[in-house]
Parts: sequence; C-alpha cells; structure tokens
Amino acid sequence: MPPPPLKAARTSALALATLLAVAVVGSAPQQAPGYVVGRYPVEACTAAVGYENHSFTFATNNPTYIESHNSCGEPPVSGNPPTLANLSLGDTLGAHGVPVGTAGAWKLKAPQGTSISEISGSDSLMKVGGNMGWNVYLESEDSEGHTQLAQTCATSAEENECAVSGPFDVTGLDAKTITIGAECDAEEYAPGHTYSTCARGNEFGHAVRAGFNFVTVTLTDPQGPSSVTAPDIPTEPQHGSITIPGSATDTIAGLLSLSVIDSSNSLIGGPVTVPGKCNYSLLTPCPTSANDLPLPLDTETLPDGPNQIRVQATNAAHEQSTSPPYTLIIANHPSTPSSGSEEHGHPNGSTSSPTSPTNTETPPAPTHSTTGSPSLLPHLHIKLAKPSVRHDKLLLTGTAPLDANGVLQFTINGSLRDHRRWSAKAHATLHHTRFRCTIPLAKSLHRGATLEMFYPGSASYTATHLHWTVTL
Repeated sequence: MPPPPLKAARTSALALATLLAVAVVGSAPQQAPGYVVGRYPVEACTAAVGYENHSFTFATNNPTYIESHNSCGEPPVSGNPPTLANLSLGDTLGAHGVPVGTAGAWKLKAPQGTSISEISGSDSLMKVGGNMGWNVYLESEDSEGHTQLAQTCATSAEENECAVSGPFDVTGLDAKTITIGAECDAEEYAPGHTYSTCARGNEFGHAVRAGFNFVTVTLTDPQGPSSVTAPDIPTEPQHGSITIPGSATDTIAGLLSLSVIDSSNSLIGGPVTVPGKCNYSLLTPCPTSANDLPLPLDTETLPDGPNQIRVQATNAAHEQSTSPPYTLIIANHPSTPSSGSEEHGHPNGSTSSPTSPTNTETPPAPTHSTTGSPSLLPHLHIKLAKPSVRHDKLLLTGTAPLDANGVLQFTINGSLRDHRRWSAKAHATLHHTRFRCTIPLAKSLHRGATLEMFYPGSASYTATHLHWTVTL
C-alpha cells in the first residue's frame, strides 16, 4: 500500500526528528573517489559547484505570504530569526492571517529517462505556533504520484516549536521529484471547528522555514550515448601518430569523453574530454554532442595491415556506447626481403632507376619481393620516372596500372658523413595512374643510398615491395 500523501502525514511530539531511511553524516558531502556506472550527481549550493543552484526551482501559490531565498554559501541559521539563508523559504514577515492552503516549495524534477536514487546534504526545517496548521517537509514522489516522507517536524499542545536541521542522507529511492517546502493546512482544534489561518512571523522571526544549506541529488541514467560514429576514418594506409574524428550525442547526462578501442575492446586512443566541460550544478551536466572530435592514436599500438577499430563514447553517468566497426590499414614496418623470396629484374620491364639530374649511369635493377602467404593476385608494377633533386629534396614521380589504387610508401635509407644511419619517408597517393611525392634529404648524406617502395595491396594487386640502389 503506498505511503499516505503529505497532507495526511502527522507525527507526535516524541517524533520531532523522525526520518524515514535517513542516516546522519558528519560534514558537507565529498565526491567519492570512484563512481557507480549509470549514476551521476547534481549538486546545489556545494563548494564543488561554486555555491550555485541550477537544479531546484521555487514555486508558491501565494507570494504575499511565502518568500524565498537563493544565495548559497551562507552560514546556516538556527532557531527562528528574521532571516533566511542558502536555498530556503519562509513565511513573509509581518503578513497577517496566513490563509489555509498557502504553500511554497523548492523542487527538483529528474530529467525524462532518469530517476532519483539518492539525496544527501544539510537541511533545516522549523515551525512555531503549536497546532496552528503549518506543515514542513522533505519528500520524494515516484512516477505514479506516490510520496515518501523523508523528514518533517511536528509540535503538540505542549510544545509550541519544533526544528530539524543538519546533515542527512536518503538512499534507496526511485523517485521523479524531490521537494522541500511548507504548507498551511486546515487543522481541527475542536469537533467541527478548524483554523482558517496559520501562525505568522513578525519582526523577531519567521513562523516557518524550510530549505537546504547544500544538497547533492544522485540521478540514475540507464541510457548510454547515441549516434556514436567515425565516418571519416582514412582509407589509405596510416603510420605514426594520427587522429580519428569521433562524434556522439547524449541529451540526458551529456558526454564526458570519447576514445578509440580495438577489436578486443582495449583502449588505444584517448580518452579525450568533450570540449565545453561538465558543470554538475546542472541536470544535464556535460555537453550533449561532439562533432568530429580529434582522437589521437599512435598506430604503433596496432599491427601492420587492416585493423578493426571503434569509437567509444562515455557520458556523465559513465555509461558507454560504441560506434560500428571501421577498418584502419596500418603500414608502419614495410617488410624487408627474406631469403628465397626475391625476384630480380625490372617490375614492369622498363622502370627507370632514380639518379640525380646529372647522373646518367644506369644503376642495378630493383629487387622485387613479397612476404607472407603466396597470393594469386599479381604484384603491382610501377614505372618510376627519372627523379630530380631540388633544394635538398628528392622528387619522385611515376605511373601505375589504371586499376591500381591506394597509397605508395617510399623510404630512403643512407648514411651520413659521420657514419650515422639516416632514413626518411614519404607517401604518394595513386591518382588516375599517376603518383608524385618529395622526400627531404639530409645535407650530409652520402651519395649512395637505397630506395624502398611498399604497397599494402588491394582487390587487384597483392602487397608489393620494390628496392633500388640510388646515387644522389
């Protein structure tokens, strides 16, 4: 049977500080070092959010008799002084004859799709006037309209004043709203006779007060981010440090970060915090969308060849969702020729070997090799034009078959005059059978060097390596 509505709830004088499922804590709530997946905090008037309140809203049906106060970070008040503090409400001082039905409250409503699982903080409930009808309360309400009274105080014929204040912690909730407030109820003082007004305050103090000094509401959000995508994954082979553009949406808790994971769900890129920061004084604390957020990825964490990766989005409740899988081709370590796998001769029968503009000597033919399992696909044959050296850069141009596509990776290896080894890389994209790229050259490089070309393969050609000895 659901608990009775608030108006019907009354307690005896002996139950002055009765709490339902309330445990006392020692000080202002601190953020736990960990977190519970599926939950996130919303704070009001705490130091952690700069003593701000953007979650509780005030409403009254009679502003002539009820006033509110919203200036957090103030010292709590006790007793019944003529002041209010922090996030609170009270009767208007000097108002005569507060009519029955006058009410005011601070209320937090959980966003659609979430529920309130816990509330903690420090509050203050106070009233004077014996049985003259004021009701002060802290309560929750579920989606079916059933209320659960968490805190109240009551007077009796012998006691003209009650007060409940200090730390509290209410757990195990499944609520849609949290409300702290006061209401002037009709109260019978003799058979057939009820009061028509409630006790009023004066210049010496309020007759009723209800509010929070600070409060944290924990929301449960079972939904992870949506629309997690990375549509602009590069199709060409990648090497070194790159970025993956990731996008996602979360309109409830908001997005905390985006990451890149591999096929085993291991983190290989990020996490990267979504720009805009998170403000936990808001019901939706984090940014609700991220569009093409660059996620750094060290491709050395992946093996050469095609790899399956996904973007993972994490929201403020630490719920995670992932994108569809995408294929990323890695080409960090072109294979070198192995014994028994070499084929000698020009790859297409007419390849020019790289030389300097003034060198007409024909160097040895390129070495053509493959690694791994044999393939029925042919090797890629390219025609490398005579290169030129301009401003310490080697310019490479050439052509490939019409049905070839993808990226060629060129690597030049040599030694410097101090005998240290030196190498440099460049990529050339095949475009309408042609390619072009430049490789920076070291000024102290010896004239003799080797040039390697690596092609990762395609639907028409198998992975191919070509090697030349060049004179610069």
